[in-house]
Amino acid sequence: MAAPGIPDFVAVAFRGHVQRSGTGSVGRQAALITWERPAGPPDPIEHYELFFNGGGADVLWATTGAAATSQLADLGALPTPWGALNDVKVRAVNTDGASAKVSIDSFYPTTLIPVTADDVAEAGSVAVGTITNTTAIVSWTTSDTDTRASVWVIRLMRGSSYEVELTVPFWQLTRTLTGLLPGHAYQVQVFARYLPTGYAGSSDVQLESPPQPETAVEFTTTTDEFELTGPAEIESAQNGVVAGSYEAPAAGIISWALSGAPAGVLIEAREDFAMIAADITGTATEPGIYDAVVTGRYRASTGDMILSLPVRFIVSGGAFLPWFHDEPARRELQIDVRTRQVTSATFDLASEEGMVLVYRDLQRVHILFRDGTRVLDTVPTALRLIMRPPEQFPGEPFIREVWAADVESIGGEDRAYFDLTPGSDELDGIFAELDAASGRQPGSAALAGLIEIEWTFAAAPARTSRPVPAQLAQDYEQ
Repeated sequence: MAAPGIPDFVAVAFRGHVQRSGTGSVGRQAALITWERPAGPPDPIEHYELFFNGGGADVLWATTGAAATSQLADLGALPTPWGALNDVKVRAVNTDGASAKVSIDSFYPTTLIPVTADDVAEAGSVAVGTITNTTAIVSWTTSDTDTRASVWVIRLMRGSSYEVELTVPFWQLTRTLTGLLPGHAYQVQVFARYLPTGYAGSSDVQLESPPQPETAVEFTTTTDEFELTGPAEIESAQNGVVAGSYEAPAAGIISWALSGAPAGVLIEAREDFAMIAADITGTATEPGIYDAVVTGRYRASTGDMILSLPVRFIVSGGAFLPWFHDEPARRELQIDVRTRQVTSATFDLASEEGMVLVYRDLQRVHILFRDGTRVLDTVPTALRLIMRPPEQFPGEPFIREVWAADVESIGGEDRAYFDLTPGSDELDGIFAELDAASGRQPGSAALAGLIEIEWTFAAAPARTSRPVPAQLAQDYEQ
């Protein structure tokens, strides 16, 4: 096998600003060099080599693949100064050697070409593709490959709040847009701009073609997995250490915040991780369930956005029982079977007026039995609620009703409750009298007083809790 034949044809087509003179280029320039494969064998051709000659030795500046028939040259980055160029050469190469070089001499003009508005190129169709959370690729066409222009300008907009112009060399027909915000709509237009050269004797001014398309192309970035990650629920004991970690999907978080958390609980950014992560720290001083939100402010070159993630803090302690109070509407009275003391996380049992029942808010009141800190699973066979007006203690109660032990499954166990939902003849009558006496709208009255609870377990005598509020009972006993 011999060396390949000489490529049949070489042409040079300029792209970009082609104002130039015999002494050199006046502006940045690109040239598309094309050729045809040698006719017939020998084959195969392994690659092509391209040379420039500036009046001295040939300088190799590019090697292409075997299938190539063109090469784009950025004339501002060639090894030979533009003013000395007078020849471009191409040759084919295989394992047995290289063909002779084929060339075109003096391929740049020697006269100054004047520039007018009509000479500035226009973009054709504009398209946006390969869209991600933070990037997109805009591309465009043009039929003007040898007109006077310096750069393409991409105008990127986000509604009326953001606008920026990005530039690329005129021979480049694509640009990757970066620094976009996930899930946001953007608009884009493309036009050519001719920049004055300052060449002696020239009266150049900046010229631009009309932006294309007239109605900007709109696209929306994706939101794939662009979110904060971390625990959705954090548990701790009252006055115990609270801990949890959260991470952003990418660098660019400038601040972290935590709202709705228990008192004493904070979020702190990890400075050594460029704020891409943050930690929950502190001590929760009050028991309860707190629905909070972790937020991170993400900043990109096109603006800011807030990333948020809900988190529930469950702080156990005292009379608060997370497995029971995870439903905010539940209310309870807790009785210690040893001491007969009554406590509650939902009723204020220390009030001077006693426990308060508001008619329109009445519903089930669960009775939980405890032995110290342990909640018992035992269900009573009967319950009695005794409620006396404070001013009549220890006289006749206005509620003294016995219920069979209704039960509801909570936390995997049956729990007894009083059903105080409006509809009981006794309760409705009591509140109707209060409404009439006070002149209030029906159903708006509140009942307050000292309560006792009597319960009976199977095969055991009835027992009665200590009255609450205890201080109120002591005052009347004295």
